[in-house]
Amino acid sequence: MKILIIFPRNIYNPKSGKERRVNNLVRALSAFGDIVTLESDEYKDEPSLLSKRRYFFRYKFLRAFLIDFNPSYIFSLFRTLKREQPTVVQLSYPWGIPIAALLRKILKLKFLLVYDAHDVEAQRCYEVVLKDPSHGILKPLVFLRCLYESIIEHIAVRVSDIIIAVSREDKRRFCERYYINSNIIVVVPIGSFMISSINHKKIESKLKLGLDKETIVLLFHGVFTYYPNREAVELIKKYINPKIRKKYKNVMFVIAGKGTPKGREKELVFLGFIEDLTTFLASGDIAVVPILKGGGSRVKIFDYMSVGLPIVSTKKGAEGIELINGKHALIFDDVNEEFIKAIDHLIENPKLRRKLGYNAQKLVKSKYINTMTTYIYINKYVNKLKTIITKKFQIEK
Repeated sequence: MKILIIFPRNIYNPKSGKERRVNNLVRALSAFGDIVTLESDEYKDEPSLLSKRRYFFRYKFLRAFLIDFNPSYIFSLFRTLKREQPTVVQLSYPWGIPIAALLRKILKLKFLLVYDAHDVEAQRCYEVVLKDPSHGILKPLVFLRCLYESIIEHIAVRVSDIIIAVSREDKRRFCERYYINSNIIVVVPIGSFMISSINHKKIESKLKLGLDKETIVLLFHGVFTYYPNREAVELIKKYINPKIRKKYKNVMFVIAGKGTPKGREKELVFLGFIEDLTTFLASGDIAVVPILKGGGSRVKIFDYMSVGLPIVSTKKGAEGIELINGKHALIFDDVNEEFIKAIDHLIENPKLRRKLGYNAQKLVKSKYINTMTTYIYINKYVNKLKTIITKKFQIEK
């Protein structure tokens, strides 16, 4: 089986949750077939151990959601399909799928088209992108973008043979939004690909990051350009941290992620993008996830669970993950006084921190990131591919 992966972002040196997810998914799929990639030429110099052959297109002018109108993408895809004749073409956005379906018809090829969805893109646009206040007077244009994305995703789910969803919630959303048969949707949780972090000594990790060994460290990380993460950081700065600092002087928020500023600000430590995520995670005592918007599942939650960190999160932050409130994490509807009290309670109760962290780590290892779990999910997806391929060939014969 030859699988063509189309992804315009960085597959090989991931710096965001979505990039890490695609990287791990491609690694898992490489055991079942030959991987060929079509990528942005921005990453031409990145070393690759994942793909047999790589093809590129220019991506700087017509980016992301306008990729179907990018002449370089269309020409490169045409050439790649004709030369490689893949069994499966998998895209991690709805954009690019309509033109792939059109070329399949023009070239009379038999490949399966797979929409690998990190979330329901149209819903994310309306609930996240449109609500980003930084757009200002350009908001009407953003609304038109969301309308366009909704149309493109509608086409994508109609022409795709398989849709990969990251959670049961997203599977339900796809069915309700686009009235599609649930049988074409395969749920492959993000966590089934996450690599369990090796044990690091907490004190050593704190010292390595320039923190005092006695400090209780509260962690949050995420790509800063993504509005829900930026909103969460603002809540930490303006609401959560001031209330926590009134009671505790030995507590420090440490925030990391691509696009975050480096330095200290009002008893907050900003690390910017970090290469060594494991040391960052190992330095923490409590993970705080005040996410109010977004779809899919948060990779950061799996990160915290994998190292046994106790988590205080909103329902939106914990969405798509089978966490039991009070057993695996402390989960709240909103960022309010109850949310603050939960952080207080964990600061004052090391025993409860250990218990929640242990339960969360046990859950993620047994249900999401052990080898057997990964095999089950990937095998389910591959078997679905093989079944559809067999049916298609029988019909054509």
